[in-house]
Amino acid sequence: MDLKDEMFVNEGRKAHTYALTREPDYTKITHPEDQIRLSENSGFSIPNGLGIAEKEVYNQAGKVNYGETPGVVVITDLAKDYDDLAAMIVLKELHRLGFVHLEAFITNLEPPRKRAIYGRANLDSLGLQDVPIGVGTRVGPHEEYTYEFDSPLMPDEKTFKPNQNNFFEDGFELLDLVFNRAIEEDRKVNLLLISPLTDIAEYTDTENRLKTFQKAVGRVYMQGGYSVSAEGILTPRGDAANNRFDMPAAKRFHLRLENIPSDVYTKVATYATNIPAGIFNDLGDIKHNIGKDLQTRYQRQGVQFYKTACGPEPVNDITQERFLHDLSSFYEKHPPGTLRSEKGTPLPEDGVPLPDPKKNEIIPYLTKGLMYDAFPGLAIGGDKLAAALGVLDAESMANQTSIHKIIGTPKSQDGLPANSNIHTERMAFVISTILKGGLYDSVNNASIHIDLH
Repeated sequence: MDLKDEMFVNEGRKAHTYALTREPDYTKITHPEDQIRLSENSGFSIPNGLGIAEKEVYNQAGKVNYGETPGVVVITDLAKDYDDLAAMIVLKELHRLGFVHLEAFITNLEPPRKRAIYGRANLDSLGLQDVPIGVGTRVGPHEEYTYEFDSPLMPDEKTFKPNQNNFFEDGFELLDLVFNRAIEEDRKVNLLLISPLTDIAEYTDTENRLKTFQKAVGRVYMQGGYSVSAEGILTPRGDAANNRFDMPAAKRFHLRLENIPSDVYTKVATYATNIPAGIFNDLGDIKHNIGKDLQTRYQRQGVQFYKTACGPEPVNDITQERFLHDLSSFYEKHPPGTLRSEKGTPLPEDGVPLPDPKKNEIIPYLTKGLMYDAFPGLAIGGDKLAAALGVLDAESMANQTSIHKIIGTPKSQDGLPANSNIHTERMAFVISTILKGGLYDSVNNASIHIDLH
């Protein structure tokens, strides 16, 4: 066979290799010795609109022969922060390219049904009408900010008519359906947890459902934080927001992961990765409603978070000082001196006043895109994909021999410095590229798709 090129294609959860011969069609390769890798002129589906370096990210992904595609279940507090929506776009691309098979989304945190309606609209706009979404728990008190559901895609909650095939009023019923189907088909699903752990803890509180979970779930990916004992027992960290929302639930669930491999991405990895805020303008320029949503949400969320940080009750210990250090570029442009404000916030050496939260003066300093949830969203595509894309620091990760991996190890008690465990610039570029690619594909559907039927 005269092979010009090849591509990997997911069919029925199996990856098959197709070769482009000098004939006009692709032909399935049946002999492993005939298999080659992608060239720069690959038939791998690359969305139109990306630059040369961005297309190379897709070419690198296309070199991964991922084998059987794992099912994925996502539990998210969609709409609370922009990074949940960013994670959905990343997952959509992994699903489209065959690295994962999205089986369900569950939304939690007050108001969970409203979040599910918002999620349904966004999934539909990404071409994921067949991926069901379920209503999770309320978790606990949460102040709903005005920006959360201010989206061009958000339906009227009062007149929304759910489709019983892709909208489940009971999220646990949807989990039962997905987990039991995986057990019946003798396969595993992977779980992505990027919100409070209340739902998965309560689901596994009963003996029968715990057994179902243990049989069905192959690996868990999380945004949060934990420590691992010498015996492999996990203890959730109190400085991780998703744990702190419901620490009793976090403690219960982490104990149930003793024999199930897991990967947790912490805020250490997020803070180390500077994704320029210009990505939100880039996404808005693509003319997809999700891009427009993210473009406005980023600024409005930042303004609201800064107001809360300056207020009497900061959330998750994000004070004004921490916000200016970690969530903005203010102290990079105006380094702190020795003097402090009445609230104890360091004042800049150059005499520039602290941004007034009442006048939205923080806006010029909102230059960092913190994509907490997009990191594990990318990682669930598999170790081979992460290696091909070059986003993890393999050398630092080699020291972690447990089945539980921490990406973004915090400063240790014996003085070892924090380590992001990732190649931060590369991670920022890959995440930005996949976000743009996901929306470009959905907008014009003019990718280099090959008809294989």
